[in-house]
Amino acid sequence: MCQFDPINFSKIDGVAVKKRQISIAPDVVVPARGAIAIDGEVYLSGHAAPDYWDNTVIRNTLILQGADGVSAILTMAEALGNLPGVAAYAATVFMKYAVDERTSSEFFPQYQVFLGGAETIAAGYLVHLDDRWFHIKEAYHSASGLIIALGNKFDNSIFETATITTKTYSPVTDTYASATTTAKILRFRRAESFDRVTTAQENNEQGDETVHVLKSAWPLVKQSDTLTLSDGPWRVLAVEDKGLTMSLHTRRD
Repeated sequence: MCQFDPINFSKIDGVAVKKRQISIAPDVVVPARGAIAIDGEVYLSGHAAPDYWDNTVIRNTLILQGADGVSAILTMAEALGNLPGVAAYAATVFMKYAVDERTSSEFFPQYQVFLGGAETIAAGYLVHLDDRWFHIKEAYHSASGLIIALGNKFDNSIFETATITTKTYSPVTDTYASATTTAKILRFRRAESFDRVTTAQENNEQGDETVHVLKSAWPLVKQSDTLTLSDGPWRVLAVEDKGLTMSLHTRRD
């Protein structure tokens, strides 16, 4: 049993529309991952805030965020390896439109992704919900106990099967031997995912992209290798080891 109340600013557009608060008896145990169903609707719960009377807890109050559905939380390696990731209830709320004028005048939307406080997520993770992909830029625990993650929204076109061409030089014959293979890749605008490690790195140019690929799928990738994507050939300018994946700075060939 609980006392179920809208928050008094619930009519404001945005996240507040799906916010609620409940009061429960002090002996009621909230599930570890914070998902609560009320009349068939699933809500994400934050920390319990106790109310006292005569030095005794008489109730706990929880702030709830209405969930949109069950999402998948994945690392880039899990997404590229076709693994399911961690299933978790999530809510998404539009935050703003952003634009990377160096590559396109088109806007891309940024969202707040709400998760239960026990979930594991960090910058660089991916969240998949209702055929939408969110690239997480940062995540933190809010005062209510929920995790709030800032995610840039993309569609399924960020994944492709690329044809990879690797050239190997033979000093004996002074020739290059080419070998081709295919691999699933994840592609972003260059501004979306890159690290500047040294000043000797190739500068970012308009139209450059970052491609992530499993290290096991392309273990010997190097500068000057090429990959053919849906919009033509691209050349690898720099390679960065990310553990299970490789991050490639690419440019149209």
